[in-house]
Amino acid sequence: EHCGFLGNPLAQTPTLDALARAGCVFPVGYVPMSRCRPSLAALLSGRFPHQTGVTENEANHTLTRRDSLPNLLKAAGYATFQGGKFWEGSQLSMGFLEPKSVDTVFKNFVREDQKELEDFVERHGSERPLFVWWAPMLPHGPFNPPEKYRAPLAKLDVPLPAGLVGDAEAFRETERTFYAMDAWFDDGLKQLRDTLAAKGELEDTLFVFLIDNGYANGFVSKGSAFEKGLRTPVVFSWPGKLAGGRTSPALVHSVDVYATVLDFAGVPIPASAAGVSLRPTLEGREQPLRDALHSAVYRYKERPGGAQPAKDVFALVARTARWKFVLYLRNVEPENYLFFHEFQPFPARQRGERDLFDLAADPHERKDLAGDSSHAALMDELLRGALAWWKETGGAELDLP
Repeated sequence: EHCGFLGNPLAQTPTLDALARAGCVFPVGYVPMSRCRPSLAALLSGRFPHQTGVTENEANHTLTRRDSLPNLLKAAGYATFQGGKFWEGSQLSMGFLEPKSVDTVFKNFVREDQKELEDFVERHGSERPLFVWWAPMLPHGPFNPPEKYRAPLAKLDVPLPAGLVGDAEAFRETERTFYAMDAWFDDGLKQLRDTLAAKGELEDTLFVFLIDNGYANGFVSKGSAFEKGLRTPVVFSWPGKLAGGRTSPALVHSVDVYATVLDFAGVPIPASAAGVSLRPTLEGREQPLRDALHSAVYRYKERPGGAQPAKDVFALVARTARWKFVLYLRNVEPENYLFFHEFQPFPARQRGERDLFDLAADPHERKDLAGDSSHAALMDELLRGALAWWKETGGAELDLP
């Protein structure tokens, strides 16, 4: 919602927007789960949460390092760097050469500086190809943008979304803070570009941008089955090597990033990978398109005894270019589900309930059409697709309503 390249005139993201304009934008991408840790684990592994066992943020176990993206790239000769958000134990074991010590709270990288990354590029750039996991806690909380980003937005006229609850001016002020956080992020991205340019690396760098999960004022988002939690744009930008100025209608999944990066690096894609390489599309060649995207959304905390995805999943999701379908497999109650839903009421659901939204007419999912009997066959078809995806990707038997 805050990306200028997707049409928001209030966006404070000029560097990101320039990268997107110079690349190929997939406006409709999905993450496998609307929380950061399982989403990031999918990027590292190329597999869905029910395949990795990392379904929520507080899992006791960590992702297996076998076939992790940085380990495969390191084996192929890449120098690998991890900066910012990273949940899976030792970054060295996962395949990152640097930094040697981990920032366990993720709040220093970019927020304070990028000196370790600058030194890394200086040491390795002339000798080896580079892989950089650039994941600052921006615009993530704490929401404390420096005054130089906040002050210019003090009187920004923020429109109010339909269905808002609570104080309108409080919403506007919260949004101004978010726009300032976006500006902070974008400044960090500019510093990264400047570092690569100064070291002669910029022209030989493929940028891949996506958001690990949604977080939105005025809409139910993080932790939920709604678009504001699951949807992300995905951008690939490599000026001079890939044609820019393009927008693709393809439905893409974040697990596709794993396969695509390995493909461009010339590394064989493991058979365990759940996604597909988008390289043909990026290079202007024909590629079969998905009919639908699928996700499974999980409780916030792992139950005693470890991950049991088939028992912890509370919603199955199917999304086509037009339609969005959700089946709730568990009651959704405030005490068991941590959603970000400020300025919106808690979206309670009961086991067996269905949601259906026409995203072409209702992109913010305000009008549930599940009760319209004329859509019964459509919902059954979308459910069959979601169940087939779950089974084909190794999901255990579900306790269906």
